[in-house]
Amino acid sequence: MSPRPRTITLALTLLVAACSNGAPIPVDPVVVTAERTVASMLPRLSRSLTPAIAEATFGKPDETTGSGLLIYVYRVEAGKRVFLSFPGFAPIMGARVQDDTGASQELPLRD
Repeated sequence: MSPRPRTITLALTLLVAACSNGAPIPVDPVVVTAERTVASMLPRLSRSLTPAIAEATFGKPDETTGSGLLIYVYRVEAGKRVFLSFPGFAPIMGARVQDDTGASQELPLRD
């Protein structure tokens, strides 16, 4: 092996170490799909939920879509997706879960 690849590998290792300052990289457990389930989201779905609160509660959405609405899509267990529909940055209008076959069901919103 020539010295050049070793030098590059060493330089990259040192660069990563210098940038991290030894501090662990924070991991938001809510963002991990395996820990985000429909059951864990249900108690937090309320009529006062806004996009900002949704991001603080569930993490960044896996997708953002909508035409006229702001729709946050979160991937959850077993290939399901939870859709949270907002009229802009105002409180939620509706929530639903869709399974991997495309069948969907409305989710209740607490008052």
